[in-house]
Amino acid sequence: MENISKERKNSGKEWGTLGYMVGEIWDGGGDIINNEGYSQNGLRSCFDFPMRYSLVQVLATQEKLGESHGMNQPVSKLNNTFNSVNDNYPSYAQPNMFMSNHDLVRFGDLIQRAKKNEYWERHKLAISFLTAYTGPITLYYGDEYGDEVKGFVNEKDLGYYDDHVSRTSGRINNFNELEIDLINYTKNLMKIRKNNSALWNGERKNIYAEKYLYADLKIDGNNKIIYVMNVSNEKSERLNQKISNISINSLTDLETNEVITVKENTIDITIEPMKAKFFLIN
Repeated sequence: MENISKERKNSGKEWGTLGYMVGEIWDGGGDIINNEGYSQNGLRSCFDFPMRYSLVQVLATQEKLGESHGMNQPVSKLNNTFNSVNDNYPSYAQPNMFMSNHDLVRFGDLIQRAKKNEYWERHKLAISFLTAYTGPITLYYGDEYGDEVKGFVNEKDLGYYDDHVSRTSGRINNFNELEIDLINYTKNLMKIRKNNSALWNGERKNIYAEKYLYADLKIDGNNKIIYVMNVSNEKSERLNQKISNISINSLTDLETNEVITVKENTIDITIEPMKAKFFLIN
């Protein structure tokens, strides 16, 4: 494969490797991933279980109920996980972010387990977070249309256990309107991610993270993006922050192309409930 890639590169044709190795070390705290996966010049990429658990604890619930940190967590937990776990990995490490996998409960079923509403909005928020994540991401089949196991909420429902229930049959057609809407949303965000290297390769600087409102500044060279997420299901949240060290004239909403004027380098935007936004800095 490497020889063929080299030949194609030298001849001016499209070339590249077809995949890479990613480790699956089931560890919610990150120490085992770091010590056994990344250390001693080991793997370059492992699934980001600590961040995945933080994400579902904010937007739905972790698999195990009854733990105080397992659900209803503030969005500041996401920033805390970046700072306390991911930033301690070796510089060469490229964690791989995900929502669901073959050994965990599907994100849709976790929303139901948490007895949350806003099923489709929570999927969009989770996918938006993956979109803004520096490094590789994995979208488990079905998450792009909000798949779930009908009748399954808690472990042993229908005879299923949490470590295998997500291994469902995928679908490629016969989607309803809500599923199609989520598919199109996912397609659009993956296009935005592809076209903006700050999202997949950028340095992250958190500019706000409290209970409901989360905002990151992502920078890769001249490409600069502000990602904002409001997880409140009741009220809009205002982001009013002065940004230092870079010049900002305006923002372009990457989904609507709306241009927002910025005065004195101060971001002043309002995000509707259960919404995420991506703004290109001009």
